[in-house]
Amino acid sequence: MRSTLEAILTGLVIGAGYWFAIEAQCVKPETNKGYTEYPLPKGLKFLLSAGVSVFLYGAISNLLRPGHETWVSVLSIALALFCLYFTPATIFCSRERLVSVRWYGIKRVSMNWADVVSVYKDPADNSLTVTDKFNHRIVHTMFNVGRAEFLREISELPYNFARML
Repeated sequence: MRSTLEAILTGLVIGAGYWFAIEAQCVKPETNKGYTEYPLPKGLKFLLSAGVSVFLYGAISNLLRPGHETWVSVLSIALALFCLYFTPATIFCSRERLVSVRWYGIKRVSMNWADVVSVYKDPADNSLTVTDKFNHRIVHTMFNVGRAEFLREISELPYNFARML
């Protein structure tokens, strides 16, 4: 009975990962104020946001309980930080610049297309990395929506790196 439950839970976790990757391929990016937005799929964004909330709530409620176990709160806070740190960025792309917003707006990276020195695909993790001359990096992961549209938008730019894709 226990191994059946473990197999079902393992299948659900693996299936959720595939579902988010498929959702990222099927959803189209939106254009707003001259920028095309390449966000996370709504399901993954909800899962990560709920995970952060639940882990922080668990850490605080454990600390407020008499006779609490400190290691549980430390582990819960570490898991919340893990979810925050590894949440892929939302990317905004226009004809002039590329902007990446991470950690719910706390970290913002912006680069002008004229400053970009390389754009390359990494088949190991199915990502596309854009690097500028100041060594800023913006990564379009497999979980960001609209990979084909992002590549098309870059290839239409009037710069040398755009023709190498």
